[in-house]
This record gives sequence, structure tokens and C-alpha cells, in this order.
Amino acid sequence: MKDQLKNFSSLLRSKKQLMTCIFLTLIVQITVAIGIIKFDEKHHLLGELTLLKSIGILVACLSLIFMMSSNKISFTTKQFLFVLFSILNGLLLSSTIQIINDKGIVETAALSTLINFLLMLVFGIIIVYFGYDLSWLGIYLFIALLIAITILIITIFAPQSKEMNKKISIGIVILFSLFILYDTNNILLKYGNKNKSDCIHGALSYYLDILNLFSNYLRIDS
Repeated sequence: MKDQLKNFSSLLRSKKQLMTCIFLTLIVQITVAIGIIKFDEKHHLLGELTLLKSIGILVACLSLIFMMSSNKISFTTKQFLFVLFSILNGLLLSSTIQIINDKGIVETAALSTLINFLLMLVFGIIIVYFGYDLSWLGIYLFIALLIAITILIITIFAPQSKEMNKKISIGIVILFSLFILYDTNNILLKYGNKNKSDCIHGALSYYLDILNLFSNYLRIDS
């Protein structure tokens, strides 16, 4: 037990710089998104959110994720791309929040997201403490994500009942809660200690987890 605790403490110390970079980047990008949401409350930059606009922003976001995943561009460039990504997602979230138009629902969704993230983060660290490698979970999460995306596309063209949409959102919340466990495991066991690219990858992974949790908590509560 003492050796296990010693090894775990040594691991956390070795990852201190990486984790600091990841969470600082994450906080900055979430702050950017929140700032855009607040700014868009008065200016309504997107106007009416049409399907065509949503698809355009989605394509732009996917392109930015692809570019941020490249090892051929600098850390500073990736941070800049991340800011653009946060701006686009802030605009999308702002449009969703304006449609819901209920401050109580937004605050509940934000609080639920924070609690969920912190609980899964702690649980993920505990899993690492006991030495479990969750690499095997990646393929199953990827398949589940493809299924979730397929279902969401179907609901666009064949809208489901409110109750069914709520069940779908609950399923996606569970999926991205598992992603937090998987991402934490990956960061602590697989990522390089001082690799700046891994800092962006880790922050982006957590950012996407939080974004999807918040979006789906909104749908559950609305």
C-alpha cells in the first residue's frame, strides 16, 4: 500500500506541469465561451439559428479540432485556434440559451455540469491510483459516440417526442461522463509530462466533455 501511494504521488508530481497547463487552458477557453454568450445576449450575432447556420458552424468546429490535433503547428497557433473554437461554441450555446429563455434552467445545467465533471475527475484519479488502465474503453466509447451522433442526425429529420429527446440527452450525459474518466486516465497514464501538444489535447478533451454535458443538461431540464 505504501509503495502504491508513493508511486501515485510520484506520478502526480511528474504530471503537475502538464495538468496545470491543461486546466489553465481549459479555464481560459471556458471563460472565452461565457464571455461570448454574455456579449451575444445583447447583440444576437447569429440572428435566427437556422439548420444551415448550425451545419456551417459544426463544419468549422470540426475543421478547427482537426487542425488543433496536428503536430505540425505551434502551441501558440493551437491556442489561437482554440479561442476561435470557443467563440463559435459560445455563439451556438448563446442561441440555444436564448431559445430556452429561462435563467433557472441555465444555472441548473451549469451547476449539474460542474458537479458531474468534478465527481468524474476525482473518480478518474482514484481509478489511476488503483492502477487501472482504461485504454480498452476507448473503442467502446468511440462506437457509442458514433451511435449517439447517428441518433441526433435522425432526430433532426424525424423529430422525436420531448420524452424521447430527454432520454437521448440522459444517455449522452452518461457517455460523456465516461469520457471524463477515460480522458483523465489517458492524461495521467499516457500523455507526456512536458508535451505542449498534450496540453492542448487534454484541455480540448475536457472542453468537449463539459460542452456536451452542459448542452444535454439544458435539454434535460428544458
